[in-house]
Amino acid sequence: MAVCSNVKVSELEGANRLDAEYYQPKYFITLNTLRALGAVPLEEVAKPAKRRFRPKAGQSFGYIEISEVNTSTGAINVVSLPSEEAPDRAQWIVRNGDVIVSTVRPVRNAVALITAEEDGFVCSSGFAVLKAEAVTPEFLFVFLKARPTVELLDLSLIHISEPTRPLYISYAVFCL
Repeated sequence: MAVCSNVKVSELEGANRLDAEYYQPKYFITLNTLRALGAVPLEEVAKPAKRRFRPKAGQSFGYIEISEVNTSTGAINVVSLPSEEAPDRAQWIVRNGDVIVSTVRPVRNAVALITAEEDGFVCSSGFAVLKAEAVTPEFLFVFLKARPTVELLDLSLIHISEPTRPLYISYAVFCL
């Protein structure tokens, strides 16, 4: 049985989003529920951390790939690489307390809390690196692993050819 829904022109996100999947009623219900509970946009509680990595010849570094994040626990398997073998996607330096979330297929739920052991390591440009400001890093990590948040992150990246821009993560909302 087909399910149809109407979307008001005022609910459209300009000419940027005209794909039907983006406007499914389940997403509006989730967003409206969170707003009714006093939720705020992600950008009000965490900021992107943009610490660019520049490889130095003769040195090695710890590298975090998306595939090396345990999607159940968030545990990270770090790979040590010589700078000469740094992949192009080795872009962001992470610090203790950062939370990294994959912007590539976020429904996989590759989210990790960076600990002191990973401080100074480098992660793939396929991650958004977030620094918690109005909540604890642990809360940010748990919230980003929650199913409704994962669905909203996935929604925000549907049909975007370059889904590595952290700005799109602002569709996720926090209930404080």
